[in-house]
Amino acid sequence: MVSVAAAAAVVAAGLAWWQGGGDPAVTTAAVRPLPAASPPAGPSLAASLRQALARTPAADFTYEGGLSQSDFYADARGRIAHRRGGAELAMTVISPASENRPVEVTVRDGRPGRVPEGVADHARVIAVLASTGTAAALAAATTGVNRTGDVHRGEVPATDAPQDVQELLRDIAGGWSRDELARSTLVWTLTLGAHGLPSRFAVEWRAPVQGAVLTSSWTTAYSGWRGAQ
Repeated sequence: MVSVAAAAAVVAAGLAWWQGGGDPAVTTAAVRPLPAASPPAGPSLAASLRQALARTPAADFTYEGGLSQSDFYADARGRIAHRRGGAELAMTVISPASENRPVEVTVRDGRPGRVPEGVADHARVIAVLASTGTAAALAAATTGVNRTGDVHRGEVPATDAPQDVQELLRDIAGGWSRDELARSTLVWTLTLGAHGLPSRFAVEWRAPVQGAVLTSSWTTAYSGWRGAQ
């Protein structure tokens, strides 16, 4: 399980947004209902994805994402390996927390190595939201998946997400209760490439704040899938 131990540092960058420090009208996203769900069911997609990752668990990746109306965002690139219980990463992270300078970070068992705390917060977020395990878990929680070619898309209440994702979102929001979290949703998009392995995974968190719906997003692209290293 990934835990954002320094939750206050994460929230410091985004708290003004959540508590009305910005102008929601600038980044308000209209919520459009997804088209009617069609096969395959999410659990079936999750099972096939996990089988593919068990055979070929490692890849190169690029990532970008963060909170709407906040300077809590980062770009990263490096290597990721799907492991039972969480992803392992060796990456370079660039963010305002590093004064936009690249910082080398490794993550094992959800814990970043020795890096500045602001960068460590990003590493914890990336370890969860760039994880192919998270993609499989969100698919498993989705009763119906909309599919167009190799692109699969679904939506779940945030409280149906994996526990580590829920904990991460609660920390980002400054300690939301389960009821508060339940009013937000996660929309995920998974694009599969050769051998049923992911080429792109995107997550949008849509949360109601002061009469608006704000969308934060995280997107990861994968390439060079290979065996364990």
